[in-house]
Amino acid sequence: MALDDAWADVLPDDASDRVRSAWARSEWDVVADELFALAADHGDPRLIAPIVALDTQLIALPQLAAHTDELAALPRTAVTEAARAFLLALHDPDDERTMSALRSAVSGLRGDDDLLAATLATCAATIFIDRARWAESTWFVEAADAALHRARAAGAPESAIEALWFRMMVPAVMVEWNTFDGTARLDALAEALAVPRARNLLRSHHGPALIAMGQVLAARGEFGAGAVSIARGIPLLPPRSHLRASANARLAHVKYRQGDWQGARNAAELVRDVDVVGAAWTRGLLASVDTLHPATGGDLRTASERVRAAQAVLVEQPSVQGSTMLFHAQLAIVIGRNDWSGMLRLLDDAEEPGYRRIYTDHEWRALRGMALRNLGRHDRYRRLVRSWRDEQPGAEDTAYFWAHTALLAQIDGESDAALVAARRARTTISDGDDPLGRTWVRLVVGTIVSLYGDPTEGMESYEAARGELSAMGARGFEGLCTRIIESTAAQLSRVSGDALATLTAQQRRVAELVTEGFTSAEIAEILYLSKKTIDFHVANILSRLGLPSRRELVRRFGRGSAG
Repeated sequence: MALDDAWADVLPDDASDRVRSAWARSEWDVVADELFALAADHGDPRLIAPIVALDTQLIALPQLAAHTDELAALPRTAVTEAARAFLLALHDPDDERTMSALRSAVSGLRGDDDLLAATLATCAATIFIDRARWAESTWFVEAADAALHRARAAGAPESAIEALWFRMMVPAVMVEWNTFDGTARLDALAEALAVPRARNLLRSHHGPALIAMGQVLAARGEFGAGAVSIARGIPLLPPRSHLRASANARLAHVKYRQGDWQGARNAAELVRDVDVVGAAWTRGLLASVDTLHPATGGDLRTASERVRAAQAVLVEQPSVQGSTMLFHAQLAIVIGRNDWSGMLRLLDDAEEPGYRRIYTDHEWRALRGMALRNLGRHDRYRRLVRSWRDEQPGAEDTAYFWAHTALLAQIDGESDAALVAARRARTTISDGDDPLGRTWVRLVVGTIVSLYGDPTEGMESYEAARGELSAMGARGFEGLCTRIIESTAAQLSRVSGDALATLTAQQRRVAELVTEGFTSAEIAEILYLSKKTIDFHVANILSRLGLPSRRELVRRFGRGSAG
C-alpha cells in the first residue's frame, strides 16, 4: 500500500522520507507515532490525515485508538473530527450518535479535504454494509462519489482519485446487489478491472474491489468465477490484516459451495494467520468459518457446538458475512438430522434477512420444497412446484426443478411422468451446482429410477452420489447415502427376488468375475481398471449384498450355488 501523493504533500520536508520509509515497511505504529508528533510540533492536525486515511482503509485495530490522548490535544478541525467519528464507528456503529458524527465529519471535510471525505465515507459505508444497513450505506456511497467528483474538479492527483474510486466501488457493488438495483455498478467495476487484470498491473486498491466482485458472482451461483476473483484479490491486501482474514473467510465459503473442500480448509486456516485475531470482527469470522467443515462433512455434533460458539461471538459483533456462513452450516445440520420442521423454521427466519441470500432463487425454492415434501405438506408443496416454471425464469434448465417435478409426480401416482422428470434432472445436473445439491438430485434420481425404471440405472445414480460425497470428504453424509443405498437395495431384492438386481452394471460384472475365482489384480487387468478400483467395487458389492467376505460371495453366487 503506497502513501498517496495527496496526503504525502502535507508532510514537512524533513519528515517526509522518514514517514515514507516506515509506510513502505508497513510499520503503521511508527508512522502513527511520527505523524502525531509532527502534528503536535507544527500545530497542524492535517498532518494526521494520512493515518486517518490508512485506518479507515484497514479498519481493524486502528493506530488512532492508541493515540486518543494526542488526538484530544490537537485543535478541533475537520480532520480530527473525522478521526473521532471513525473511532466511534468502530466502538458502537449502531449508536445513532455515531451515524450523526460520521455524516457531520464527511460533510465537514467538503472542500477542505475531499479525498479524505471520500475515504471516510467509503469506510462508513463498508461498516454499515456488514450490518445490513443499506439506506445508511447508500448515503455514504453517494457522499464518497460526490467527494471524488469535487476532488477531480479541484485538481487532485488522478492516481489518488482512481485508487479511491475502486475502494468506493466495494460498498457500491454490495449495496446494488443487496437492494436489487440492477448490475450497473458491478458491470462498471468489471470493465475497470479488465485492463489492469489482463496486463498484470493490479495494485493494492484493486484487491478489495476484486473481493467484492467475486462475492457477488458467487452469490449469483457463479462459484468458479467468484473464487478466482477473490483469490486474485487476496495477495493485494495488507498481510496479516483483518481485510485479508475477511477475504480468506469469503474464499473458504465459496470453495465449500464450489466443492473444493481442501481449498476451503486451506483458506479457513489462513483466517487464523493474522495479527488482529483478538479483534471482535476477526473472532467472529473465525468462529463462523469453523462451522462449515464439520457441518458440510456431516459431523453434526461438532458442527452444532461450533454454531453455538459462533452465535455467542456474533452477538458481540454482528456481521452479515458471519451470519451468512452460520446459516449455511445450520442448514447442513438440519438436513443431516432429517429435521424438516427445523429446516422450515430456519428458511422462514431467513426469508427476509435484510440482505441477499447466498443461494440462487432456484436453490432457495428447492430447499423449501425439500422441507415441505418431507413434512407431508403436499398442498403447499404442489403449489411451490407448479408455480416454479412461471415465477422463476430458467427453471427448466435446473436439475432442482426436475427433481422436484419427479417427486411431485411420485406423490400424485404418475410413475411415467416421475421417471421422465427424474431422467431430465440427471441430464441437467451441472458441475456449477452446489456439490451437496448435486448429490441430493442424484439420490432423487436413483430413487425414482429404481422404483419405476431400471434398478441398475437407479443404483448407478446412487453410487455417483456416494462417490461425490466420498471425494469431498463428507463422511457423515456419505454414511447417510450408504444407508439409503442399503435400504433401497434390500427393497429391490425383495421385489425382484434377485439379490444381484441391486448392483450397477459394473458391479455385476466384477461380482461375476469374483465368483469365477479371479483375483482383484486379474479382474483389474481384464476390465482395464486399477486394482484399487476393483477393491473399492468389491467392498461396495459386499456391503450392498450384506455379505462378510469374498468367499461368502463365491459360495452364494458362484456356479453351482443355490443363490
